[in-house]
Amino acid sequence: MQQAVAQVNSNPGGGSVKLKRGCTYRLTQADPAGTPNGFVPITNVSGVTIQGNGATIKRDSASKFRFFEVVSGGVLTLDHVTLTNGHAASPANAAVGGAVWLHGGQVTISRSYLKRNTADLEGGALDNDSSLMTVTDSTVEGNSVVHPVTSPFGAFGGGLASAAGAITVFDNSSITKNTVVSKGADRSAGGGIEVDSSTVRLNHSLVSHNRVTGPDASGGGIVSQNGSLATLDSTKVVDNKVTGSVSARGGGISNDSTLVLTDSPVGAESKGNSVKSDGGPAQGGGIFNGGNGTATLTRSPVKFNRASGTPGDGGGIFNSAPAGNVTLVNSPVRKNSPNNCVNVIGC
Repeated sequence: MQQAVAQVNSNPGGGSVKLKRGCTYRLTQADPAGTPNGFVPITNVSGVTIQGNGATIKRDSASKFRFFEVVSGGVLTLDHVTLTNGHAASPANAAVGGAVWLHGGQVTISRSYLKRNTADLEGGALDNDSSLMTVTDSTVEGNSVVHPVTSPFGAFGGGLASAAGAITVFDNSSITKNTVVSKGADRSAGGGIEVDSSTVRLNHSLVSHNRVTGPDASGGGIVSQNGSLATLDSTKVVDNKVTGSVSARGGGISNDSTLVLTDSPVGAESKGNSVKSDGGPAQGGGIFNGGNGTATLTRSPVKFNRASGTPGDGGGIFNSAPAGNVTLVNSPVRKNSPNNCVNVIGC
């Protein structure tokens, strides 16, 4: 399969690689050997398409490598394929994007499953830097970012990391059961999705059961920061969790940029989001809105979320007043613990 992808990539007109239905393709080494990718970097501007037909591509090697790197101008389409056990490790391959690293090209993913991939820094499954990525009818599940003790960086984006002006769109997709763990003293954030200086849109999707653990931990489902825009439309954010030994913020969402929710509940009965810290403040069980944050909720209830710490505050929404701003439009904030809101007008 590696040879087939290389051949299509070198064809000026691009093309497709068709996988056998239901088969598992095991990669025992990178291509070329010793590099950080399972396949040659995708550079073809006409596009390389992987027609999966329900097949699985799995890293089956002691060597650590992701599957695809898409560089400036390259176009990659993944359809009906599973990518599993990729690992972007420090330092050779920038430790980002355990399955796919996009920087400067374009990636389209449809009817696919990205599971149990790992990165040492950002984007357990997907990392999008300054590019366009579209994910439709797909599942991003069980991926992880585990921050080594000796690393000088934090850990971000268990499912997806989006940065540097990137645009990432999820349609009818699930981001679930992803984790971010910092073993050192640095920050960990975005159990499902990290949005950093970029734009992420989620339409008719699900962000659930994602986890963040570390000393300074935030954004169990989503973290949005540094001038980003996160837009959720008819998307559920439920049962995400942040556990911090020093501080914990934003069990469902941690926002320090622009956040827009429409018809998108945060928390549900028996599926509330939560923050917990035994050594410091735990703020915003559902949503934490920082001093640079503007959050607008329309028909988006915030219910059954919890903040527990020393102290725990803003079980539903914690707003960092006076600079942070939260606007509620037909969006009840109810049945959160220990309280519903802090510094939110009309709550």
